Amino acid sequence: MTRIMAIETSGRIGSVAVGVGSQLIAEQDFGAQLKHGAQLLPTMERLCQSQGWQPRDIDHLYVSAGPGSFTGIRIAVTAVKVLAFAQNTKIVPVPSLEALALNAEKAGQNEKLDIEQVATVQEAGRGQIFAAVFDRETTGAKEDSAGLVPGFRINIAQTMMMPTELLERTERPLYLIGEGLKYHHEELSPNEKDSQIVRLDEKYWQPRAANVYRCGLLRAQQGLFVTADQLEPIYLRRPEAVEKWEELHG
Repeated sequence: MTRIMAIETSGRIGSVAVGVGSQLIAEQDFGAQLKHGAQLLPTMERLCQSQGWQPRDIDHLYVSAGPGSFTGIRIAVTAVKVLAFAQNTKIVPVPSLEALALNAEKAGQNEKLDIEQVATVQEAGRGQIFAAVFDRETTGAKEDSAGLVPGFRINIAQTMMMPTELLERTERPLYLIGEGLKYHHEELSPNEKDSQIVRLDEKYWQPRAANVYRCGLLRAQQGLFVTADQLEPIYLRRPEAVEKWEELHG
């Protein structure tokens, strides 16, 4: 059976999950916020040890590739590249906002909500957001828009936009989820003119490695692997430090 590790570092709290084939065995969060560089490798090592695995035993690595925290994504992608180069491990990059959408499935079950449409939101800076929109998968969904996110059909693929654009491009009711909502409370909250905007409880906003595992497994089944050389973060825009350097140096 295929031994799999999934890594999530696109948000403030990181996590790692391991499993065999379709069976997720364990998931562990990092213990402190924004400490991905110090805690990712030790967490990976602990989970391997708990299963009696050596790094060479891992067959697939699924990584949340962005968008999200520039630093967190870069750390995870680098770690995956190093492991894959050393062990020839197969890699599946997972768009972070697609994996995050699975939190809405859990929210719907726990809160008894009929969630037909959900938007995942991460902060992009400069008044913008990284966002993607998903519809609950229904019988007869088109093959080209289904099959990458368990239980959902991609309506708007992850992109960068203004909060007002997200509201203009979506139907109602619209459920919202993701850490980006902390920064856009005024724009992305129900109001007198638009009462059918629903912010899911904050306990569902954290990205999870278990979701990366589920999305990565579907992609692996479709052969959507990349080599270590091909693996790149999905930033959607260049890091601010790069843009500032270019402004200073032309």
